[in-house]
Amino acid sequence: MLKILFAMKLHVVAANIALACLLLVPFVAKLGKERLTKLFAVLAFVFMTVTAIVGGYWYVTYYPGIKKLIVAGNYGWTHKFFMEVKEHLFFQIYALVVTVALLSFSDIGTSGGKDLVIKIALSAVVLILLVNIFGHIVNIGAEIAITSGG
Repeated sequence: MLKILFAMKLHVVAANIALACLLLVPFVAKLGKERLTKLFAVLAFVFMTVTAIVGGYWYVTYYPGIKKLIVAGNYGWTHKFFMEVKEHLFFQIYALVVTVALLSFSDIGTSGGKDLVIKIALSAVVLILLVNIFGHIVNIGAEIAITSGG
């Protein structure tokens, strides 16, 4: 049980650290701090990679049983809509974070490159916040299904 909870929480913590790093990218980029921009972009990439690995492991190993409970319960819609959207948004977020990291090493010195990095980082921030909210909704559905039997 401890292993399940650890995996479940670790991917959320890693995603939130990535979120914090992505929030810092626009500020340090605007200040012209290229080294810090690169650092926070790479850290965001590293923590999103941890999120992908740990979250993927949890999703494949433990979520199928929980999914059955959620879908069979009164709050099956929490999985049917929000989890499906989360799954697709995650890959978009990961692509944005990879793009921010790559661009921070290539185009950040130019004004247009800096603006592009900032816009992409902020787009990823918005999507991560949305996925966070959706995750909480799915968790509520899971808790209700587990504690009430439906």
